[in-house]
Amino acid sequence: MAAAHASGPGDGQTRRRRVGLAALAVVLVAGLVATIAIVSGGKDQNKSAGRSGAQTTPMGDTTVPFSLMFDTATTTSEAPADIKVPETSMTTTQQASDSTLPTGTAAGPGLTFVTNKAGEAAYKVSDEAAEAKTSGTPPDFLVDVQMGLAVAGGGLEGLPEDSCFAADFDELKDAVENKACSIVYLAPGKIFEIEEEIFVRRRVVVMGNPSILPVLDGEESVRTWHVTAGGFLDLRFVQQLMSDGIFRDPLPFERFANTAPTGKVNEIRGGSVMIDSDALGAKFTGVLFIDDPDLESGIERNIRRTLGREVYRIYGGHVFAVGGQIDFIGCMFFDLTVLYAFGNTLFIGANVLQLGGILTFTGCTFLENTLLGVENGVGLFVAQFAGLSTYTFNTFMENNGVVNENCMAQGFLVAGGVMAMTV
Repeated sequence: MAAAHASGPGDGQTRRRRVGLAALAVVLVAGLVATIAIVSGGKDQNKSAGRSGAQTTPMGDTTVPFSLMFDTATTTSEAPADIKVPETSMTTTQQASDSTLPTGTAAGPGLTFVTNKAGEAAYKVSDEAAEAKTSGTPPDFLVDVQMGLAVAGGGLEGLPEDSCFAADFDELKDAVENKACSIVYLAPGKIFEIEEEIFVRRRVVVMGNPSILPVLDGEESVRTWHVTAGGFLDLRFVQQLMSDGIFRDPLPFERFANTAPTGKVNEIRGGSVMIDSDALGAKFTGVLFIDDPDLESGIERNIRRTLGREVYRIYGGHVFAVGGQIDFIGCMFFDLTVLYAFGNTLFIGANVLQLGGILTFTGCTFLENTLLGVENGVGLFVAQFAGLSTYTFNTFMENNGVVNENCMAQGFLVAGGVMAMTV
């Protein structure tokens, strides 16, 4: 009995260690299962067959330092003035006869948004588009919740009747920059390969589909949208993919930006949208902002960035806001990183960077998922240096497996202006 009693404390310590190790294992396994569930629950949409597997980046020679970010000199060239769009592919309301107008539904005027030939054609979903799926995107039920919130927030209301229909990038750019139609309908489920910035100089609604979101793939352009003086972008129900930025020389003060064998820096500044100081603003309803929806290419890219010692500087990964009234309703910012062990990446506002203006977020979700990675920067969700921002009924989630975080103000950075959060 004495011997058994003497061994009791040692056995207790052993049991406690075993319990601790078991608890740690349960936490790691749960995190892994959650990540796998997110990946497997997503859709699996392939990019166009003509797209090369190798990644290319728009080349640029100049940029401006962070201290001069109000200068929006880093842009791509304007669209050629001689772009012609066949009349058969872009029909205006004036060409639609009254006999083609669909009748209203019991859902009420707020849901009766297909009111002419252009809208009717836009919502004839092809079998190919209906079967398109994506991987590396949020689970369907999360997307459905966001779209429901966006519809409840008026996403199908207040649509003008003078419209155009766009089925590819050239038609979309021409409709926004050169046509007079107030609303541009996008083909449901269509992948729009964005080749260069689309400049918004007027009020325009770009309407996707809440059931089958069109995809705006801005990876090969400096960004998808650039809202300039007097412009207001009303973007609804689309998947918006982030640009891979420009390729430039390191700036004099970037002491740790010369590790890449190429000696170059990839800079992302407003990878989806740039909103200038003299713009009227923007409104995003039911927009799914995604870094890279192709899971396999995302893993390959992260491995390439690690082994190639590539340097990235991110200033507003999706949205770079300098002025205007900017509203987000029922939107989601989603990022999934499976493997990014090492890398020279620094972000200031990984999703949104606010240097001015008024931003409102209502019913939005910020969802960051990292299985194995490293994070360096400030404001993983939003970095604010000026202006006013308000948040109402939003969700912020960060799911990490093994992550090396070197961050100040991990979720939100408020270095200036006023930020107000409510339930």
